[in-house]
Amino acid sequence: LHSFTGSTDGAYPSGGLLLGAKENLYGTTSDGGSSGGTECVYGGCGVVFEISPAGKLTILHDFTGAPSDGAGPYANLVMDTSGNLYGTTLIGGTFDNGTVFKIDTSHNESVLHSFDESTDGAAPFGPVTLDSKGNIYGTASYGGPSGAGTVFMITP
Repeated sequence: LHSFTGSTDGAYPSGGLLLGAKENLYGTTSDGGSSGGTECVYGGCGVVFEISPAGKLTILHDFTGAPSDGAGPYANLVMDTSGNLYGTTLIGGTFDNGTVFKIDTSHNESVLHSFDESTDGAAPFGPVTLDSKGNIYGTASYGGPSGAGTVFMITP
């Protein structure tokens, strides 16, 4: 359906695909894109994309690595009943330790949480899970009070 070039469309789709409404596929690339900081490769810090059944690629978000954004989304995305997408970035955010983000149905990205390694973890490699109340659960691979990682919950 699509072969990534490493430039504006992203590079290294590491997470799996999410099958959404109208049979569209949603995923991330951990690098590439058209925006990015010094820690990013191919000129970008990864993207969130949508691919139609016909193979048309749409970039929903292009990560910058800035404190107000994340970088390096490696994990699968999840979708709530309203069609909003949720995911994690390995780095970036306020403390450069990764983020939990949301992309709404108008393709606006917001950082829901920036990880602080010493208090709540860092480097959330895995996907998040949503419950029926809108709570978001996941893991951070290291950091936290003991330095060995955390399980986190973010309330709506």
